Amino acid sequence: YSEGWRYMEVAPLDSNSSEWGCAGSLITNATSSEIGSGLLNSVLITNYHYNLINYYTNPSVCNSLNNGTVASRESLLYNINNTKDWFLPSENELSLMYENLKTKNLGSFSNSIYWSSTQVDENNSTAIDFSTGIIISQSKISNGNVRAIRYF
Repeated sequence: YSEGWRYMEVAPLDSNSSEWGCAGSLITNATSSEIGSGLLNSVLITNYHYNLINYYTNPSVCNSLNNGTVASRESLLYNINNTKDWFLPSENELSLMYENLKTKNLGSFSNSIYWSSTQVDENNSTAIDFSTGIIISQSKISNGNVRAIRYF
């Protein structure tokens, strides 16, 4: 058990393809890759963007290259069957999804890039190429697939 939960559930479908978030900005403490850190990373990332005035309608307040989407926000807003406690997985949580589901042809994952909530630096975050399982450092302004998880 960890902080009151024992299992992780993976959403049955991808959310909207999104950017990771604001390019050129370091989000304090959103760098953990450990299992159990996806929720905190997601909250930190989403709160950072909510605190930027009008980011979602005017993403140029952050960077002229951003489109106003944020992968962690997509995950936190995910709702299926009135279950609303979803978030963007950390790097290690996303790795488990690849190893335990994608490699067994479970979960309806596509052969494309999936975001984690683990930030690398001001301009990059980790993602996994689900066609190969390779962990990559991806530009925050790239569009990637988003698959939410939750703890219970």
